[in-house]
Amino acid sequence: MASAAERQRRTVQTAACLIIGDEVLGGKTNSTYMAKWCFQLGLRLKKIEVVEDDEADIIDAVRRLSTTYDFVVTRQVLQEVA
Repeated sequence: MASAAERQRRTVQTAACLIIGDEVLGGKTNSTYMAKWCFQLGLRLKKIEVVEDDEADIIDAVRRLSTTYDFVVTRQVLQEVA
């Protein structure tokens, strides 16, 4: 029989990436980098989602993704300042 600690431990196998930023909606994402990063960690990246920089949208997306995937990483894309 598994111990309580063993039952609580989960194996991380699947991942989702949430990319945040209004400028990303124009098509520029770093999804290739995120896919390579997950692959190097042995994770199956199953979904990449992009949302605008809106708190309610971000919260909704993180909650939804975390019910389906073992690991959710968020990435904020910062706009360059001249």
